[in-house]
Amino acid sequence: MSAGRSRGALAIGSLAFAGALAGRAHAGEGAVATAPPGRGQPALAVGFDEAGALRARTCAAKPCAVAGGLELALPAEARPLVSGARLHVVRIGRGRTAIHVYVPDSAHERAWEAVVAAPIAGAEPVVAFQGWTGRTAGEHGERGGASVSVSEPDADGHRSVLVGEEREDVTVCGRRSLLAPRVLDPETLRLSPVKLQRLSVEERERAPRLALAPAAADAPAAVPGLLRATAASGAIGDPAALTDGDAETAWAENRGGDGRGEFVVLTAPAGLALSGLELVLVPARSGDPLAVAPRELWLATESRLFHVTVPDEARHAPGARWAVALDPPLAGECLAVVLEAGFEQRKDAHVTIAEVAARTALDGASPEALAGALAGGGERARAASVVLRSGGEPAFRAVAAAFASLDEAGRALALDVLDHAPCEVSARPYADALLGASTGQRTHAEIRLRRCGAVAAAALAQALARAPRRESARVAGELAVVAPGRAVEAILARIAGARRRERRALRVVLARAVAAPSAAETVTRALESDATPAEARLEVLRAIGVPSAPVARAAAIALARLGAPSAPFRTRYLLLEPAGALGADRRALDFVRAALRDQNPHLRAQAARAVRDPRQLPSELLRALDDPAVRVREAAAERLGDPRAGFAQARLRARLRADPWPLVRVATATALAHQGADRATDRALVEAAVDDAPSVRAAALLALGARGASEHLAVVRERFAVREEAVEVRVAAAQTLGLLCDTASLTTLTPHALALADPMLPDEARAIGLAALDAVARLQPADAQARLAPLLGRSAPPPVRRAARMALARADRCRAPARR
Repeated sequence: MSAGRSRGALAIGSLAFAGALAGRAHAGEGAVATAPPGRGQPALAVGFDEAGALRARTCAAKPCAVAGGLELALPAEARPLVSGARLHVVRIGRGRTAIHVYVPDSAHERAWEAVVAAPIAGAEPVVAFQGWTGRTAGEHGERGGASVSVSEPDADGHRSVLVGEEREDVTVCGRRSLLAPRVLDPETLRLSPVKLQRLSVEERERAPRLALAPAAADAPAAVPGLLRATAASGAIGDPAALTDGDAETAWAENRGGDGRGEFVVLTAPAGLALSGLELVLVPARSGDPLAVAPRELWLATESRLFHVTVPDEARHAPGARWAVALDPPLAGECLAVVLEAGFEQRKDAHVTIAEVAARTALDGASPEALAGALAGGGERARAASVVLRSGGEPAFRAVAAAFASLDEAGRALALDVLDHAPCEVSARPYADALLGASTGQRTHAEIRLRRCGAVAAAALAQALARAPRRESARVAGELAVVAPGRAVEAILARIAGARRRERRALRVVLARAVAAPSAAETVTRALESDATPAEARLEVLRAIGVPSAPVARAAAIALARLGAPSAPFRTRYLLLEPAGALGADRRALDFVRAALRDQNPHLRAQAARAVRDPRQLPSELLRALDDPAVRVREAAAERLGDPRAGFAQARLRARLRADPWPLVRVATATALAHQGADRATDRALVEAAVDDAPSVRAAALLALGARGASEHLAVVRERFAVREEAVEVRVAAAQTLGLLCDTASLTTLTPHALALADPMLPDEARAIGLAALDAVARLQPADAQARLAPLLGRSAPPPVRRAARMALARADRCRAPARR
């Protein structure tokens, strides 16, 4: 019996078959195929009746019409496809025939097929098979389904009709293969199990012949694990036993007899040339009394086929190694072992193979030698990497030890090998790669180290200790991801002696690390320990921000110790922000209070900025508002802008009117924007709206808007209308008109917004126009779409079109702000 065909080959074979049987193949809607009477069979007609139904009917003789015959179960979704249907009369032997129906559905990579025969007794046709065939179920790469194949004719012109299953992941290295095949028996007209050689006659006839020979006693053992059995046409037990390195386990076919055509598929490493194979045919200790060694087998790759014969002595040699040389070596990712015959032909025999292993040019090389061979990245290096991937922990440790001495190409191959290793082995070379020159290898290492998690902490800490200055923050960042507490320790060990730029970068990472709850114990220990240098404790305090409860007490104690009056200016200055973050802690407040009275104005200004809640130090902040140093007054005003600082409103008004410095007046106007409703404050801001300094006027207008002081709209409209007014003031005025929901100003604002359509608009006018557009967007008049239409047209500059679309879509439409 010749080979069955796969789904794709069946379509080609069907067309060729139709041409070969001219006059007996019929196509399309309305077609009818008629099989003549045969040995014990009446004539049979199969085809489509006038209503489009597919029917089968027997007759005593030709001609034979299908009308009134048995209707086959052609599904509704197949009926539109019958124009492409093919019906073939097949001579199946013993003077009998069958009809094969093929309705292709190329859009879904399937077909509807049926195999029908005239009965030996009776009048009703025998439907041996009907249904969808092809890849009808499963995930991509594992799809499968039923399959019908018709063989090539034998010398007498007879063909076999085969029905089975096909799976795209179980093939003889790309040769689609019928699984669990059954043949239409010409004697019974039923489907019966059959052993099937999937390899074509033509390919078998061309195959070179090889012979197994005993493996040389002094030959190094083949490297286990290079080949991996992944699938089989059938198996007793797990096919993986064929490549598990254990000569006591085995793969056996489960069809009986000589096992002809049964196969097992193995994957081979890409890029590794196989110079030979080593087989153990008879298990070293077989528990199967029916096991039989193969007498002939085939070795198949994607493009080559070899016929291998087995010497008689192999049948009685348990555990013996047999070798076959492959010249030239095989290169490919697939290798299939296909059985042809066993040493015994019993029906209950199980043709068995215990082991298949690959031989390569690198057989016998030590893991250390293979690791060294990775250098250069050439063909031999790539082959060594493949062998190392299958070498287990000794190979992985050898690669890890050699990593630092390899060149860039060798390191790339080493990383691919180490991806298969446990993190305990691979973490150190990954950390080395993190410090390397190759961007790709650094990215590779980052991904793998994060997968390793805390296991990689020690390797990363060591890498941080030896990292160049410009790389230290990146390594520290990876350590902070996998082990924040360990990162705190490692960063503190390095940061004290770091230069300014490196220290700044490390401080950012340190802040991330100390924020992790898992790092709290490490942070507390670092703050409390006398062994921690003062500079390192300072860095921790600066990094922790608002400390969690477990850390707050240790932070306050460390602050008090570091911030003694005798401490250097730099230390006291840098401690002020951590002191503010400690909030109501008495020691922290005392430290800030003392700094607000310090002789150094820089320290007083920083102390004012550090206060988190102005109610904690109200008298000190009010005193700072009258400080002789301008930057101290500015900082105090900014801090008193907190809504909780209502006690300072009158003093802020006085400072707004009296301070000689515009920057202080801007700060006080901005601070008053956040204070509660007070007409005196509104009047002070109206006065400031005509201040000599444009920056103060702008700040005062925005403060009026923020306070919802709509009774003072007149001064805002006036500032916007004055063409000679400073641009920043007119911009602030436009924004304030929007904040105050002044719909009466729409007619004034709209022309300025529409002026944005001019691509040559001066910068000053553009700034005013954008502020006007923002105000119109807040006001959202009913005609907003039409009003802004010129800004939406194709003639408007693209940035303006985008701004207009965003303005129309904004959600914060105007609601008059609550009066404060």
